[in-house]
Amino acid sequence: MHRYFKLDYKPKNDLERAFRWFYLNRTSYFGIMKSENCYFGYHPKYSMRPENWVPHLRTVSEKLQNVIITCLDFEQVINSVPRGAVLFIDPPYYEADQKKFYIHGFEAADHERLSYCLQQHSERIRFLVTYDDCPKIHELYSWCEERISTEWQYTISRTDDQKNGLNSSNGYKSNRSNGNELFIRNF
Repeated sequence: MHRYFKLDYKPKNDLERAFRWFYLNRTSYFGIMKSENCYFGYHPKYSMRPENWVPHLRTVSEKLQNVIITCLDFEQVINSVPRGAVLFIDPPYYEADQKKFYIHGFEAADHERLSYCLQQHSERIRFLVTYDDCPKIHELYSWCEERISTEWQYTISRTDDQKNGLNSSNGYKSNRSNGNELFIRNF
């Protein structure tokens, strides 16, 4: 089904497009939606079971009432939020392969612009930013009150190598990898 919804299914309206996006996001490895890297990654032990999708969407819908969703440059959003707002910001990872993981990636200048913008508004708003833990991000956010590094092991490892047509039935097994995340806050 993942292959069908990724390659063959042709949505006819906005509702079908939304369903296709949601299905692929929930069944793709790490929820990556860039078509060339959108590989099957669902595991019943670690992923939300499909029968729970509808109740979950209803709960999310209730919580999102009166929420405004925008598609703007981050500077416009940060500039427009009221004093005292708390923002959770999850930009593309600095050292990630931007073309592989993100439809709309960040250049180095975007990361610098985000840090500068947050610094300019740091007395007016509170924020938590998550990034990959790398020296350049520590440098960009050295002005922040706190930077917390943490490491964890991903709970799901790949069970296939879709680029080379391998899976567990023919002996493919990947190793779990460790993630290194940096949490940056100004409060």
